Amino acid sequence: MNANGLRTLRPLAVALLLSCVIAGCLEEPPIEERWTNVRIDGQNLDALAPLAMGDSTDVHVTTSVRFEDLVTGYVVAELRASQSLSYEDLQLDAADDPILESEDVERIIAQSVPIGRATRSTVGFPQLIRHFDFDFGIRVPSQVDSTYDPPGGAPQSLFLLVYIADGEEIRLETGRDSLVVDPFVTRDRRVLHKGLPVVLGP
Repeated sequence: MNANGLRTLRPLAVALLLSCVIAGCLEEPPIEERWTNVRIDGQNLDALAPLAMGDSTDVHVTTSVRFEDLVTGYVVAELRASQSLSYEDLQLDAADDPILESEDVERIIAQSVPIGRATRSTVGFPQLIRHFDFDFGIRVPSQVDSTYDPPGGAPQSLFLLVYIADGEEIRLETGRDSLVVDPFVTRDRRVLHKGLPVVLGP
């Protein structure tokens, strides 16, 4: 092709690109690819449910995190019991709105008490994918402490959560060390937490 032909094609290529952008050809990637995204890849609670008050069991959870920012903190997997929240109150299966799902995980944390937990410290950077396995024991309580979940009473629902948090180690009066976690705020830290309802039987 001669030089005149190239000069003719260039404006056409620019016009085609602009029309494609206007029409939405170059769509923004989904939010799961732009924010740090936590996934629950596997867990054994489906096979163990329904759980009843007083039941004890061992929980195994496999997770992965796709980082899109520099992150230093802890990945937390835990089972929580709530007296005030029902499964219908939440959008934990909101595949079309992962931000809403993540914010509902924060809501559960604020209105429930942990009954089993495992943590892993982590450092992540953009495009890194890390995998984590968690094992911990749980016992389903017959009462939920009103300090965490006013007014207290028998648990109404159980939730398996995996989220990212800041953490601070403290020394208990018994001499043992404990980790206090503070979950990342979804919109502030651009992170997507995950949660699953767990069937609570009679």
